[in-house]
Order: sequence, then C-alpha cells, then structure tokens
Amino acid sequence: MKTIAINVEKGGAGKTMIACHVAWHLADAGHRVLFLDLDRQCNATDALADFESLGTCKPLFEPGYVPPASFPRLAIYSNRMGGEYDADYPRALTNLSANFPALDPYFDYCVIDTPPFVVVDQLRSTLSV
Repeated sequence: MKTIAINVEKGGAGKTMIACHVAWHLADAGHRVLFLDLDRQCNATDALADFESLGTCKPLFEPGYVPPASFPRLAIYSNRMGGEYDADYPRALTNLSANFPALDPYFDYCVIDTPPFVVVDQLRSTLSV
C-alpha cells in the first residue's frame, strides 16, 4: 500500500481539501483507498461521509488490531476520539505502527489528512512511509 500524507504544520492551509480530492480521484480510478482522517475537526470525514462507509481510527491506536473481513472501495477511518490519546501519544503511535501493516493487503493507497501539529518525520517513522 502506498501512503500519501498531506501535512503542513499550520491550520487552514488546505490539507483537508487536497486529501479529499486525492482520495476521491484514486477511488474513482478504481483503486482501493484507505482514508485516515487524523484531524480532530473531522472535516474530511464529513465531506466524504455521504459517499462511502465510515470506520474509526481508534482500534488502530490500540494493541492487537484485527481488520474487518471486507472493506469498501474508499474506507474512511475517522478521528472522533476526543483527545484520549494525547496523554500517551508515544504509546498510541507505537500501536499504530504495529497495526498499520495489517491493512496493507486490503488497500492500494492510504491517504492521511493530518492535524496541524503532526510532525511529518514522526508520522513517516511511525508508518514507514
């Protein structure tokens, strides 16, 4: 699975719009796309929700993630977690790093809409992108 992370360490820079367009274009071209909406505002989730099924990112940040039996063409995993991982962010990233490879056989691309504060080097090392 190829991973495309849209990251600018500033709010209001257009990350969500770009991420949504990239994901939708790839899905429309027939690719299987995992969309991770890691921004707490979840604007990407709201924009894409009418088109495909929604999931939650929460299991990806916990130990022992098991993917569902099947996924739609565009699977949207939304960050509606309310900040519960802010206190132990390193543990959450460790779990995400361990769980992310389980999704590889199900998708051609992963598009990530990041929150403004995510440092791209940290995300890159976590997901090996």
